[in-house]
Amino acid sequence: KVRGRTGGSGSYRHMSSGSQRSGDSMKTDAFVWPQHYHFPPFFTKQPNVETNSMRVQMWKDLILNYCKHSRIFVISVRESVASSPLFGNDAISRRLQP
Repeated sequence: KVRGRTGGSGSYRHMSSGSQRSGDSMKTDAFVWPQHYHFPPFFTKQPNVETNSMRVQMWKDLILNYCKHSRIFVISVRESVASSPLFGNDAISRRLQP
């Protein structure tokens, strides 16, 4: 992060290198889906406890990364599971079940 001074008030604002671009160009950066997003078992509860625990952690990481990239601060699980690309991969015909 780069700290930049704002005016004479003595306050600072934090800027990342990406925030120096215009708002429109930030929206054109496509989210890069992780490899496991294209793996059908990622969307299915796993019978092995350790495997399923790792799958759940990967989901947590994916959700946080996607929301950070898309600047989403609140999500409705019902609406998102039904329509968001985050919870469904049409290319492999899989959708996370609530």
